[in-house]
Amino acid sequence: MYNGYTLGKRIFKIRIVSTTHNHLTLWHSIERSIGYYASSLEFGFGFLQYFIDYNRRTVHDRIAETIVIKIKKLSVLSK
Repeated sequence: MYNGYTLGKRIFKIRIVSTTHNHLTLWHSIERSIGYYASSLEFGFGFLQYFIDYNRRTVHDRIAETIVIKIKKLSVLSK
C-alpha cells in the first residue's frame, strides 16, 4: 500500500485515510487486517455495518481509526 492506495483502490478510485493522523502507518494496515478477521468472526455483521453507519465505517475502520473516501481525480505522483 502506498499513500492509502492499493492497485484495487486505484481502480475503484477510493483511498484509505486516517481519522487521527496525517498519513497511514504500517500499524494502521495491521489493525485493518486484524479488523477484517474480527468482522468475519461476527458472521459478517462487521461488514454489514457499512450499510448502517452514517459514515459507512465498518469494524476494521473503527479498529484502525480509518475511513475510506472516494477521490475525484488521481494525481500522477501522489505525495
